[in-house]
Amino acid sequence: MTATFVLRRYQEQGVAFLGATPRALLADEMGLGKTVQVAVALGDLRARGLLRRALIVCPASLQLNWERELRRFGPSCAVRLTQDLSEEDRKWLYKLPVPIMVTSYESLRVDFLPSAPQSGFDVVVFDEAQRLKNRDSFTTWAARRVDGKRTWLLSATPLENGLADLGSLADVLRIVPPGGLDPEDAESIQEAFQGRFLRRRKSDVLPELPPMIEQEIPLRLSGSQRVEYDGLLQEHDWNGSFGDLLALITSLKLVCNRSTDGASVKLDALRVILEDPSPEPAKVILISQYTETLKWLAEELQEKTFLYTGDMNATKRDKALQSFREYTTSSMLLLSLKAGGVGLNIPEASHVVLYDRWWTPAAEQQAVARAHRFGREGSLLVYTFRIVDSVEDRIVEIAQRKADLFEHVVEGRLVEGAEHSGWTRADLLRVLERGS
Repeated sequence: MTATFVLRRYQEQGVAFLGATPRALLADEMGLGKTVQVAVALGDLRARGLLRRALIVCPASLQLNWERELRRFGPSCAVRLTQDLSEEDRKWLYKLPVPIMVTSYESLRVDFLPSAPQSGFDVVVFDEAQRLKNRDSFTTWAARRVDGKRTWLLSATPLENGLADLGSLADVLRIVPPGGLDPEDAESIQEAFQGRFLRRRKSDVLPELPPMIEQEIPLRLSGSQRVEYDGLLQEHDWNGSFGDLLALITSLKLVCNRSTDGASVKLDALRVILEDPSPEPAKVILISQYTETLKWLAEELQEKTFLYTGDMNATKRDKALQSFREYTTSSMLLLSLKAGGVGLNIPEASHVVLYDRWWTPAAEQQAVARAHRFGREGSLLVYTFRIVDSVEDRIVEIAQRKADLFEHVVEGRLVEGAEHSGWTRADLLRVLERGS
């Protein structure tokens, strides 16, 4: 290994688990160092002569982070990234005896469909493996074509929508029994992963981690926001398709953030939070799924803001994050949910504000976990806005089924009534209060 460091006890156990489990799902909560555990496990395999070639597949934005962590904690060997390489150059790279290659899911889809490279790998790692939850997607098809003697999946949220998510991951791991898996049966899923699944929670293994103090703030639309919201409902054609209903819900959620004329009860509530006197500068991460909302807030807020969204290139995102970390007075990082849901480590934040609600509770928790992780020095204040008597209110109610299912299957906590919770047209109608 290239660095001298001490693993925590649970990390040592994770390294041992990976080394002893050729088909493994490491599902530790965010902030517990899954990358470090994999890097050390790869080093151990190489020292034992069991690793000649490894492939790590991750979101494109995390390739540099993987390279950095491998050089710090992994085996002393060459690490090559495929980013910025053409498809033809990547094909040549797969044929070379490079010990560790790091590629993106986007490149994986192109390179392994329709024909996979002939060279196999001793270890294949899929980071943020929830990307493979849809067994019929091209990306998942490509993942199943990768030839690896060992396959390790990493995901803090392996179940986001329903049991079928885990069924798809079982396909990638090649642990589906001859009779197949019933995607509606939690027991058959759990049996397939028996001995191949490891999850630890921060509260269990990091008792010294400062607490996270959560507060939900219910708000009610009024004035122009209420008028615009009701108008959209009245004008909609209720015989429309599933896609039409989703589009309507999106429009209503945007009105919950602000009306066309700029009125926003959420912005008013945010200003109250920011006015709270404190001897220490407030470093606030505000998370929204809508880039247009974040750009509007950047114009409206008087506080120093830094924008971090998916439509920015990696250089601009890194600069925004570094500026937020180094800014010495109160500041705010305006973070899009998808761009900030993976790969970030921001223990400098003192507050997190969830400005709007997402369909999957696990995605929100994953974003918040970017700030609530090892290395922070004080408690983290988390504020969640929710517009009562609106689609936001009812999305939260229905999405709780997903959270219950996660607790039942992933956390191993029996939750009464936990069931498959994929979104249906009937669910969308209930969100819009047009169904029983």
